[in-house]
Amino acid sequence: SQTVSIAPYELHEWNGKVSVTEQKGVPDKSMRENSIRLGNILHGIMEHIVSPSDIDSAVDSANLDGALTSRFASYFKRSLHHRMTADPLVREWFDVSAQQILAEVTFYSAGAEYRPDRIVRLKDGRTVIVDYKFGKKPDPDSQEQLKTYKSLLTEAGFSNVEAYVWYYRMNKIEKIN
Repeated sequence: SQTVSIAPYELHEWNGKVSVTEQKGVPDKSMRENSIRLGNILHGIMEHIVSPSDIDSAVDSANLDGALTSRFASYFKRSLHHRMTADPLVREWFDVSAQQILAEVTFYSAGAEYRPDRIVRLKDGRTVIVDYKFGKKPDPDSQEQLKTYKSLLTEAGFSNVEAYVWYYRMNKIEKIN
């Protein structure tokens, strides 16, 4: 078991998994804020990844900015490389031969702003929406969020729209119907 401190929280690497735990004396509210901050950092990294070949430079950039420790950056690189190449579904989302890959596209509808994490138009005509979640448990709002994204893309003229939530830390993918 390896512990990496990123004040004021700790990341524990155990058996290929990372967990965030509270350090002594750090209030729960601060812990939650730092977990959200880490999720935002990881989302920022994912914005710069079109294919697995982009992982190292995207993570290195966050590491150079001081957002990650070197040890966590190294772990995250290994983890991303493995998950983007081992699972056929995830591999498809990061395949450069896909017709078009869009990251962080913003849609506006009825005065609201919507930002799916990743949209991939595949050669077989499917449009895939992927939403990344970096928390320790499923987000109950994800299904409605992805259903809204599917509806917006369908209204915009996209066909065969599929939507997935990728719970990265749990290594779980949920298809939204």
